[in-house]
Amino acid sequence: MALLLGPWVGPAPAEPPGVRLQWSAPPQCPDADALLEAIDRALGEVDDDERRAVEVRGELQAQAPEGYRLRLTLDGGRSGTRELRGSSCEELSEAAALVIAMAIDPRLLERMQETPGEEEPEHGVEPGPEPGEVEVPPEPERDPESEPGDGPPEPEPTLATTPGEAKVEVPPERPSSREPVLAFVARFDGGVGGGPLPGPDGVVFVGTGVAGRAWRAELTASYWPPRATSSASHPAVGVRSQLWTVGAQGCYEPRWRTVSLPVCAGLAAGAVHAVGTGEQEPLRVASRWVAVVAEPAVVWWTRPRLGLALRASGHVALARPQWRSEPSGAIFEAGAVGGTLRAGLELRLP
Repeated sequence: MALLLGPWVGPAPAEPPGVRLQWSAPPQCPDADALLEAIDRALGEVDDDERRAVEVRGELQAQAPEGYRLRLTLDGGRSGTRELRGSSCEELSEAAALVIAMAIDPRLLERMQETPGEEEPEHGVEPGPEPGEVEVPPEPERDPESEPGDGPPEPEPTLATTPGEAKVEVPPERPSSREPVLAFVARFDGGVGGGPLPGPDGVVFVGTGVAGRAWRAELTASYWPPRATSSASHPAVGVRSQLWTVGAQGCYEPRWRTVSLPVCAGLAAGAVHAVGTGEQEPLRVASRWVAVVAEPAVVWWTRPRLGLALRASGHVALARPQWRSEPSGAIFEAGAVGGTLRAGLELRLP
């Protein structure tokens, strides 16, 4: 076989003639050498002149959230393209070896179905029927008292197929029953943001929910650490505030290989907890904060269940607090718009 590896290298002269193989797979999966060994095991003792010349291109790729996808093209697409999915790249490699072996030797399936240990007829024993003839088994002796219609009907004889006319049909791809319809998702991320509190601030987000093949629905919570500011007209009067929120959002999440691109929209609500500082009376006040949120993200699934995420969110406040002091006037008012830039981890089960 002529072997092409990785970023397609030229055919190796030591390989048997008649077959050109291009194969790419993740490092943790069987490589081209392992695939060739599996093909040889499937073919068994088949002479080179009995092998049909084929050109094969196989791509085994990891696919989020878990599992692998095999795309196998025979004879440049003239003999068809097959796609298989599974949770094990070893199983998909074995399936690829069997499909390629059947393309090389169309009689392979017939030979695999033959009875093991079948021996040649001994001398003096009448040989079986030639291909194309019908062999009808002798009728069993009937009980004279039994009715003609008693017992199950006997199977009708069938014509033997000439070996040279045997054809191998590969069934069409079926959706993998192992791929879950719903998955549990959880995430944790942190970064910087602005809008609800004075100046830029750190922010921590957590979220959990369920996801399908191209969507997810989440419940979220966030915490914005305390920030302090003072009155522009009276710097000795100030306020120190922090924000807690909860929210819900829905996402459209297309995927490409090991990357998903969730685009989310939802609602967040919480309370800004403030306390007076300096000459301001140290009263504690909790004020309502509500906003509409939009959040695109990029998630790279480094493992079938673990991903690295980068998120950017923006919000428009529907309700925002303002702090005033007499006679200093306005101290701070939460921004009408704001946003965050965050990075974190995602978990997806199963």
